[in-house]
Amino acid sequence: MRNITKKVIHDHPKSFISMVLLIILSIITSLLPPLALEQIVNHLTDQKEVSLLFALAYLGLIVLSDLFASAQNISITIFGQKLTHGMRSVLVQKLNTITTGYLTNHESGAIASVFVNDADIINSLYSEGVVGMIADLFQLIGLLFVVFTRSIGLGFIILIVMPLILVMTRHFQKASLASQKQNRAAIAKVNHHIPETLRVLSMIHIFEKEDYMEDKYDQYIEESYWAQNKSNWLDSVYSPIILTIEAVVIGLLMIGAAQGQKMQTLFGINAGSAVALIAYVQQIFTPLESIGMEIQSIQDAMAGMSRIQDFLNKADSKPDIYQGEGDYFTFDHVTFGYLPDQPILKDYSFKVAKGEHVTFVGRTGKGKSTIVKLLLGLYQPQKGKILLDGSSPDAHPKN
Repeated sequence: MRNITKKVIHDHPKSFISMVLLIILSIITSLLPPLALEQIVNHLTDQKEVSLLFALAYLGLIVLSDLFASAQNISITIFGQKLTHGMRSVLVQKLNTITTGYLTNHESGAIASVFVNDADIINSLYSEGVVGMIADLFQLIGLLFVVFTRSIGLGFIILIVMPLILVMTRHFQKASLASQKQNRAAIAKVNHHIPETLRVLSMIHIFEKEDYMEDKYDQYIEESYWAQNKSNWLDSVYSPIILTIEAVVIGLLMIGAAQGQKMQTLFGINAGSAVALIAYVQQIFTPLESIGMEIQSIQDAMAGMSRIQDFLNKADSKPDIYQGEGDYFTFDHVTFGYLPDQPILKDYSFKVAKGEHVTFVGRTGKGKSTIVKLLLGLYQPQKGKILLDGSSPDAHPKN
């Protein structure tokens, strides 16, 4: 995956650079509105006039912050889509070289799930996971710096609370990873069950196995439901806990500031800085909550990534050992029929060059198997000639 990321960055340097710049600008602009609000509140408490230009500047900073945040999300999404495209290209290349034995020994639905469901997760891994987490971490560092310049006591409270949140987040992410793996496995079973049911539908009717197939489908859907339900429950519980901790931190700040001279050094704040600090606390817990959700997205993506990596690690088919020059197969005006008066191939000609891949398609009885038998030298044409590397197939040893 690291090699794919490097390749995408190399192929799309402008997208990567613009994404990094927008993340930096988004972090910087998110720190400015509370500072402006602090000055406005201090002016009001000192009974000073707040100019219209000052108020408009505060509103402008909010708009600017939101615009850069939106631009950041757009740039991350675009870059994530480019990574997804790169991953799908690698998967297709692998599919062209993987052994036939793997394709026959694995369920078609499970393979399709790797290309569709698991590959889609890659976008979440970057747009809602790794890149988003890095952006939130840098934003958190910037917010902590500003908080310490306003209230040392509040900064220490946040530093004490953060490890507790990280421990709790770790517990949630382990449980979420397990449920996401169960969900991925259940989805793969569903993806295989539907086409298999349609493929043997007549046999199901003949042996009266409709109820059995329906029960199996219900079983797979239920497995997916309970796994996803557990993941959703963890998600719904996590956010309220974060909001409760946020309220407790703000309460401790207000209690410490109300202690007067005893806590002046740690919590000495005025009305403006109190408003600004409350805004910063809310901003601090927003990336913390986002990091928790991004960890869940990463865990979800890692479950899909493990399946993709397993697919990419499968052995490739052996390369073409043909070393000759010119055309490998040649049908030269071939006419053949199992009964002389009922030809299957009539004046049929085609060539297959070295390294070329050809697929024969058509309805049953149109001659696909006959062509292969003629190439193997099992039959001889009534008219025309067949050449394998420039000579007749029966001149080659048969293993």
